[in-house]
Amino acid sequence: MATENEPTVRRSPPDTVVGGFTPALKQEGRLLLQMGIGKPSIARAMQHAQAHGTTVEAELLASGEIDETIYFEALAETLGLDFMPSIDPDRVQDIEGLDSQIARPEILRVHHASRPPVTVIVPSLNRLSGLAALLQRTPMLRPSLAVSTPSAVRDATWRAGSQRRVSAVTRALFETAPLHSARITFWGKQGFYAGIVLCAMIVAAALVPLISLLMLHIVLTLFYLANFLVRFYALGCALLQDGGQEQQQSDASEPLPVYSVLVALYKEESVVAQLVQALNRLDWPRSQLDIKLICEADDTATIAALKALPLGHEYEIVLVPVHQPRTKPKALSYALPGVRGTYARSMTPKTGHIPDNCARPMPPSPRRCQRSSACRRR
Repeated sequence: MATENEPTVRRSPPDTVVGGFTPALKQEGRLLLQMGIGKPSIARAMQHAQAHGTTVEAELLASGEIDETIYFEALAETLGLDFMPSIDPDRVQDIEGLDSQIARPEILRVHHASRPPVTVIVPSLNRLSGLAALLQRTPMLRPSLAVSTPSAVRDATWRAGSQRRVSAVTRALFETAPLHSARITFWGKQGFYAGIVLCAMIVAAALVPLISLLMLHIVLTLFYLANFLVRFYALGCALLQDGGQEQQQSDASEPLPVYSVLVALYKEESVVAQLVQALNRLDWPRSQLDIKLICEADDTATIAALKALPLGHEYEIVLVPVHQPRTKPKALSYALPGVRGTYARSMTPKTGHIPDNCARPMPPSPRRCQRSSACRRR
């Protein structure tokens, strides 16, 4: 069953699959049918996967027709492995490369005090037969393996490396480029030149007050004019881009790109429902969206308001550990390791309005992407 916010992205199928599905999609459909999933659901997911360049599994999970926990528990039963619906982050070691499991949750090592560690895997449907054959050849691997959901692996990874990650975010700029960091208000030469200018202004005001006031007026007017020209130039560039932008058809031989949307929230419990409604109107396949709702860990009201909403598979609530400064750039930087999109942009929850160029996020050209501050390619 398609969700009510399922976008209508039309693509011409490649020549090799005119009138049918690719062998990979058919194989996925057969495996899902063996797991007991209904034929109508599989057929719709196959059609969406062919149109969007994704997998049947991804479309089925994104549609909301099946629960993620139930689905991966069924995969674990098929493989004959234990299923872990949740993972204790205290049993996950914060080792090098751990952050890779935030964006691509596939494998995680879970340690226990009284027994050997267990390797938690997130199997995919297209690799299920190979994994089953491996377990059949080497059955001694079964006790050391378990299956979990992508959400559980991501959550454990976020929590296991939270303190290291937030410390790195707040210290990185100061340690790599201290002169660009806000920790230093004035560095040596800036303080010296500022003192000279201040002394010169005081002397000039005392000796020639009228001329000093006139010069000050001229300087401030030039600053205001420069600020206006910058805004006018930005407006002109935006108008030129909007005027020349047309709905482009993606190459049917390539998958649609994943778009990541980052929204930093703090004490916004009164607008989260309106925000989610606006994000649900994004005109893009839900399987190709990655929406991060970033909250401070102690902002319990906003977190509770988000958890009370029926969030789709594309949403993820990211909890930022309590750490100064409490700024939007810090929150966005903390969430960046979890971004899985080819393109990413941040949005504000203040208005709950999604601009037209966001509601239909067509892939920008390289030239446009380089000139736009709203679009950042990973």
